[in-house]
Order: sequence, then structure tokens, then C-alpha cells
Amino acid sequence: MGAYTEARLYEEAMQVFHQMQSESVKPDEVVYLHVLDACVGLEDIDAGQEIHACLIESGYASVIALANALINFYGKCGNLSHARVVFLNLNSRNVISWSTLISSFAQNGHDKEALSLLFEMQTVHIEPNDITIVGVLDAINTVVEGHIMHTILVFGKYEQSHRVQAALVNFYDTMGCHYDAMYTFRMITEKDAISWTSGIAACAHSENLREALNLFYQMLDHEVMPSSVTFVCLLDGCSNLAALEDGRKLHGAIIDSGHDNDKVVVNALITMYGKCGDVRDSVTSFWSNPQRDLVSWSAVLSSCSLNGQAAAALKLFNHLQGLELTMNAVIFLCILASCSHGGLLEEGIWYFVLFTRWHGLFPAEEHFACLIDLYGRAGQVDVAEQLIELIPFTKVASAVASLLGACRIQGDFDSGLRCAKILFDMDPYDTAAYIDAANLCASVNLLEW
Repeated sequence: MGAYTEARLYEEAMQVFHQMQSESVKPDEVVYLHVLDACVGLEDIDAGQEIHACLIESGYASVIALANALINFYGKCGNLSHARVVFLNLNSRNVISWSTLISSFAQNGHDKEALSLLFEMQTVHIEPNDITIVGVLDAINTVVEGHIMHTILVFGKYEQSHRVQAALVNFYDTMGCHYDAMYTFRMITEKDAISWTSGIAACAHSENLREALNLFYQMLDHEVMPSSVTFVCLLDGCSNLAALEDGRKLHGAIIDSGHDNDKVVVNALITMYGKCGDVRDSVTSFWSNPQRDLVSWSAVLSSCSLNGQAAAALKLFNHLQGLELTMNAVIFLCILASCSHGGLLEEGIWYFVLFTRWHGLFPAEEHFACLIDLYGRAGQVDVAEQLIELIPFTKVASAVASLLGACRIQGDFDSGLRCAKILFDMDPYDTAAYIDAANLCASVNLLEW
């Protein structure tokens, strides 16, 4: 069971546990720890609650390691009330108990409760560890609170931890404080892989790809091996700036480091090539990945869709349908967009019905916007206008904007004018709507209306 959970084969781990139960083999503490890990990985609240009941029945619920695992499970599943109950029922609580509960509240957006628990923890004379501090930093959502926390960490000498230093860099990066993030990064005297990655991520997020790459090469010069997270951050930076040549160089470094078999890294490669306009290498990277999952399929279909390769997208999707994978909203959108850009009206309608009726996916606003764009591009502006009235959303800006673009392509000024007025009524300060309206006027040689 331990091997299965370490390999993230959570369903197989659960099967082993159920087999143990059917053969009346009594699980020990280690088995319960593994099965709770599997429940976290599967995000299966029902299975986790069944394990909780087994722990109570077997008398293991008071074992602090298992109680901490239960707190983590409930926190990851968003059930904070149960996490707190398990915590309060403990006769004695260690730093892991407190840290796990604090992280649970932080990860679920309850910043005040997380900070309150930190102060409560110190009143019972339990010193926070790295995990506690990182959890609190995750909870803080203002720069002022972050500066105060940073000062506390400096005086408490907690700042010397690599994990805490990287968390501080990530905090400032998340808050958009690039200068503070990089200042904190440069103050780290001995940087490990996590430290370097935090600095690289901060540069990539601020679209300073050149500095991010410079840090990456400095990292290699210091003989620190990059992690999969390092490469994903850099590839995301290349994707955002369409820096194809830099992306190719990174691909070479990924192969040299042995990360070319890492599913997460390969998925980032697929996305990078697609956003940089290189569909061929995007598809090649996709097929070279032996661990293709739904994220991989979404990435390659998105690449084809973004670059107007409707036929390739539909061919890939037909292959996907033969696999036992659950469709998601991203794939739904990619296929609709491919049909729209390819002018495939009948196919687009067929796929819309397929996803909604056969796969049980409820279309979001962006799916309706794509369907409206599909009709508009096919010259059926009147049908598209009728669809706007039927969309079950209070805000349909993206759908109306799609139709406005279609009206410009079709030269339908009257319908386009109606769309523009709807957008102006929704948001008088929407500059994109004014630009689209101006383009519409220009397309019919009319500068005023």
C-alpha cells in the first residue's frame, strides 16, 4: 500500500485496503496513514470519513500521528469544522497538530483564523516550525501584514530557514511586490533548489524572462539541480511572452536533466510550444509523453485550437474518445473554439450536444460565447442574437463581444451596433468594446453612427 501511495496510485491503494478488510486482516497505524494519504489524493470525503469511523472503532483515533493525518485530510477536502473537531479532541497536541490545522485554514482562505491559531499556539508555549510559518504566510493577504510577519521572523531567527525564505519570496511575488521579492531572494546567502526556484518564479511572473533565465543559469553554475517546478515556471514565462527560442533551449536543458519524462514538465512544454505557435513540436511533445492524462490532452487540444488547426484538434479528440478519460470543461471549450475558427458549424453544434448530453457537462459562459461566435462566423448572426437572449447568465459580455467580432467579419453593421450598445450599457468604461465598435465602423467605411 505504501508503494502505491508513493507512486500516487491512490485507487490501487484503496483496493488493497478493501481487500485487507474482506480478508479480516486488521490494519495497523502505518496502513491507516497510507490509506488516509490515498483519500487525500482522491479527494474522497466519504472514504475518509469511513476511515475516521474505523479509527474510532479500533481505538486509533487518539494516536497523534493518525489524528494529524485526519486533520490534514479534512483540511485538504475543505471540511474545516471536522478538522477542528479532530484537533480539539486530542488530549495532547504537538507542533505538527497546530501546523496542520493552521495550514488547513490558510489553504481554504481563512486568514484571520490561521493567524489567531498561530498566536494561540504560542500562548501554550509551542514554538512554530517551518511548516507553521509557511502556512501563516499563505494566509496573509495584505502587504502590511506580510511586512509585520517578516519582521517577526527576522527577530525570531525563523528567517534563516530555506523553506521560510522561499515562502517570503513567494508571498511578495503573489502580492505583486517584485522589488521586495527579489530583495528577499538576494538576501538568501546559501540558496538551495527551492530558493532559486522562488526567485525564478518571481521574475517569470513579472514577465522578466531574461532575468529569470539568468537566475536559472546561475543556479546551474552553483551546481544546484533544477526541479520540475523550476522548469514549469520558466516554461510558463516563455509561454506568456511567446519566447520560442528560449523555450527550445529550456527543452534541451530538460532533456539533459532527465525531466523529459516528468508529466507536469511535459504538459508545460506542450502548452509552451502551442502558445508560441509551434503546433508540430507541441503535438510531438504530447505523443512523447507516456503518462498522458487529461491535462496533457487539454494542453495539446488547446494548442491546436489557438493556432487554427481544427482538423488536427478533432482528430486528436476522436482518439481521446476511445480512452477511459472523463471529459472536462477545458476540452469542451477547445473543441468548440476549433470548430469556430475552422468554420465548422455543423460539427460544432454536434460537439456541443455531445458534451452537454452525453458527457453531462453544463456549458459555462465561455462555451456559450464560443457557440455564438460559431454561428456568427458562419454568417448566421440572427441565430447568434437569439442565443444571447437564451443564455442563463446575468453577465454575457464575452458572448456579446464574440458576436460583435462576427458582425465585423460579416459586415453586419446593424447587429454589430446593437451588440456594441449592450456592451456599453454593461460597462461604459470597457475600452475593448469601443475598439471593437470602431473596427466595426471602419469595416463598413463608417466613422460615426
